[in-house]
Amino acid sequence: MTLWHGAPQSLWTGTRRVRQTHWVRRANRATPGTNRMKNNRWTYIWLLCALAFVMLPGCSRDPNVRKQKYFDSGQRYAEQKKYREAAIQFQNALQVDPRFADARYQLAQCYLRMGIWTSAYQELVRTTDLQPDNLKAQLDLGNLLLAGRHFKEAQDRAQLIVQKDPSDVYGHILLANSYAGLGDTETAQLARKYRRQEE
Repeated sequence: MTLWHGAPQSLWTGTRRVRQTHWVRRANRATPGTNRMKNNRWTYIWLLCALAFVMLPGCSRDPNVRKQKYFDSGQRYAEQKKYREAAIQFQNALQVDPRFADARYQLAQCYLRMGIWTSAYQELVRTTDLQPDNLKAQLDLGNLLLAGRHFKEAQDRAQLIVQKDPSDVYGHILLANSYAGLGDTETAQLARKYRRQEE
């Protein structure tokens, strides 16, 4: 049997095989480059994933991030008057950074709210050591000292407060009460008189 103007079938079959072989070779030549592109793309994806895996945990290990996270959680509990839970979170923040004065002061506030006076006193002392200009902490500490009948120490705290802020009414009240506790009623009356004038 013959095809295409007498060409034998064997020639047609051979030509078809040559053409098939030619396209297969071209496909084979294109394959390595294509595979390399695919491999490069997957390598790039894996590198991005590895980078994200390394960086994300690093953020959670940052001490400043961790302590602030605990502090913010403690603040939220305190706003809900859940002082025990808040104290735990402030303690967690202090485990990360023992010199975190704001966390110490807030922990002292939790202890005051729960009536744990000794722990409150300890945290207020530590707070004022770290932040001498924290007049709120100085006042709270002075009032605890006054309640414990440590009048001279309360007086020292009160004097520090009114020296730094002469208009602090509560500082003057603490000062007057500490003088009264020491038996200096005349000075206590002068302090109260000055306080009324400031008011």
